[in-house]
Amino acid sequence: MGVAPTEAGERLMQTLHPAFDDIDARLAAISELRNKPAGTIRVTAGENAAETILWPAVARLLPDYPDIKVEIAVEQGLTDILRVGPGDTVLITAAAGGLGHLAVQIARALGAEVIATASPQHHDFVHKLGAAVVVDHNQPDWPDQVRTETGGGATRVLACAAPTLAGAARAAKDGAIIATPVHADEYPDGDRVRWEQYNGQARGTRLIRMAPWFDDGSLSVHIAHRYYLTDAAAAHRELDKGHTRGKLLLIVDEDLAAQEGV
Repeated sequence: MGVAPTEAGERLMQTLHPAFDDIDARLAAISELRNKPAGTIRVTAGENAAETILWPAVARLLPDYPDIKVEIAVEQGLTDILRVGPGDTVLITAAAGGLGHLAVQIARALGAEVIATASPQHHDFVHKLGAAVVVDHNQPDWPDQVRTETGGGATRVLACAAPTLAGAARAAKDGAIIATPVHADEYPDGDRVRWEQYNGQARGTRLIRMAPWFDDGSLSVHIAHRYYLTDAAAAHRELDKGHTRGKLLLIVDEDLAAQEGV
């Protein structure tokens, strides 16, 4: 037995048909995106490593993945801006994160004393990296704790994460320099401290300095989790949770990763 729509039903179907076609097309486009990696990858490295190793690798990768944006930040915040050296004290915020955990080690290799901020579950980790003092940046009074530890406020600050910018300014002494890779339209307490934003421009001069630190164990990259490219969405979800310790590694070439023992 056949079933046919009424005349009114037929007119309704004719009216809705283009809308159904549009919905089908949009769903198909969304389905295609599931297998199309997109987003921003931020990598921290020495300037020569960025110029001679990372950028050439990125240049080969991006034509196949045009929706991926890569930002490479270097350790210029500690050296070129803050000019950290032996005997200096530097405050590093979000010190357990991808940038922060490297900054702590580099500052120690440069001979500085490090006061760091991190969530409580990361305090032992940050101490092992070399920080003399670690405060809980989840506590509202953490800037006051830093000011007490530094005798009135930090004079050199590396603010590694956006949520710590306001606290970093409060923890800083009048006239202090705060370096940050974080972009902002306006930085807190700009009339009292000097903010210097940097974007990690590569100049090809840092790898020689950093290589001995890797060789003697002064500097190492902590990999929290490894993901294959097919699991890139899961990696993004992990990042969105915050409080990542060290770096997340996204493996693009499985054969090369196996060859290198990654």
